[in-house]
Amino acid sequence: EIIKKFNAEGYKTRAGREWTNTVLYYMLTNETYTGMTVFNGYRYWDSKGGKEQKAIRVEGTHEALVTREQFEKARQVLKERGFTVTHPRAVASDYLLSCILYCGLCNAKMLGTTAKGGQFVYYGCQNYLKKGRQACAAGLVGRDRLEGAVIDTLKDDVLTDANLTELVHLINEEANLSRGTSAKRLGETDTQLKALNGRLDKLYVALETGHVDMADLGPRIKALRAQIETAEARKREISAEETTPLKFGGTQVRRAVEDMRELLSDGTTLERKSRIRGWLSRIEVDTKRGGTVYYKMPPWIQKAMGRPTTGGPGRSVLSIDQIGCVHTSWGLD
Repeated sequence: EIIKKFNAEGYKTRAGREWTNTVLYYMLTNETYTGMTVFNGYRYWDSKGGKEQKAIRVEGTHEALVTREQFEKARQVLKERGFTVTHPRAVASDYLLSCILYCGLCNAKMLGTTAKGGQFVYYGCQNYLKKGRQACAAGLVGRDRLEGAVIDTLKDDVLTDANLTELVHLINEEANLSRGTSAKRLGETDTQLKALNGRLDKLYVALETGHVDMADLGPRIKALRAQIETAEARKREISAEETTPLKFGGTQVRRAVEDMRELLSDGTTLERKSRIRGWLSRIEVDTKRGGTVYYKMPPWIQKAMGRPTTGGPGRSVLSIDQIGCVHTSWGLD
């Protein structure tokens, strides 16, 4: 309400900008207004007190605008009723969807935030968190519920036996198509071998006729033999590809599905985040209607999933029932 009133009446910050929750919270937690000067301090108060211990405080350096009691009371209220907005980079170990989660109403990024002294953890629209409901009407979405919905969607839409079996089939098709170029590669290798053997024969002739000493030809003969061996090994590999069947059975498919499902559920945060970002390019959450998950997998993988490969990225829809109810935050409206 304070921010809304300031902005409605045209008040600006010292930098000439509109008021935001961040600016107001900084003022309410800045000890300078109590007549104290802080050295080696931090701009933002840490509710756990970890950062406060490093600061050096000198009281009475200038006139106080508020009493110490008023300051401490305001800070305690913020701690009990307020929220903490956290930049995605600072919560890399806690928020799986940071950097790919966007507000479906205003297209701003959604940030991690906690309320009630850290008892509740949410994702919230950046504009809503910093400027209030007048900037964006979105609410807060429970972190665990939303992340669980996204993971369940990946399991249901991507990590299925049927999808991976079809994926293996497509991989085999791609591999078999690539084998069609084997004849060309074999021909190129044969041509190279013919040229190398011809050069080697000329050196042997020169050696037999006595026109060149062995000391001069030895290194060149050795180098040519090495090139011939390399070309022959490449020829054997190409021939083996032609005759070796590609096999990936149902048991292997099911094991791969189970392993990836287990990783999404029980892997480390870094592993889970890496996998999610490998499959998804963007998640949009409209807190009144649900959400949309956008895939960034190659078209041939989306084909295996039965997703459209033209007209934009493949996507899945999240319902309100999946992401949970929307919460209004404390002190933002």
